[in-house]
Amino acid sequence: MSGETISREVLLGWFVGLFDGEGSIGFVLRDRRYQLPRITLAIESEAGAMRCKKFLVEFNLPYWQGKQKPRKNMKATMYDFHFFGYRTIKKLLDVITPYLIIKQEQAEIVKGFVEYRISLGNENDIRTLSEEEKARLIGVRTLAIQRLDELNKKGIRVRKWPDGTLTRRAQPSTTTEVDSPSSVGEMV
Repeated sequence: MSGETISREVLLGWFVGLFDGEGSIGFVLRDRRYQLPRITLAIESEAGAMRCKKFLVEFNLPYWQGKQKPRKNMKATMYDFHFFGYRTIKKLLDVITPYLIIKQEQAEIVKGFVEYRISLGNENDIRTLSEEEKARLIGVRTLAIQRLDELNKKGIRVRKWPDGTLTRRAQPSTTTEVDSPSSVGEMV
């Protein structure tokens, strides 16, 4: 990897593919009172972590990185990348959302919520909002969390075909061939 030159487009494609498979988009509880959006990517490869850093620096995306040494139930060191804060999340999602396949709908939900929250102003202090704004914000956040929960249910796979249609199924494929849209099952 040293001395390797990678174009921005290739780097973006690589990161989006990695994130689609290994990333996480959701909300986390803060101070046992507020649920805030958070995006996480965890990988085992040190070379992959270095390339992630290269992507994040190239696209000027803020992040926090952690490293977990193997424990009893882990087989390798994990490199974690965390994105939190409304403006940081918006910046990341502005770059990757158009290219996501598996997590595109989740990204659009969180991006919509983040943009709404930023539009209210002073996103770091909910106390500056009117009671009406707080109530609406809580409603929008609750809907976003519910929709993410529906999309993130275990056992549901989402596929996007070249024609842009999405299909979902609750059971893994029993065929050994690549699934065609007609074999995937009903839309849910």
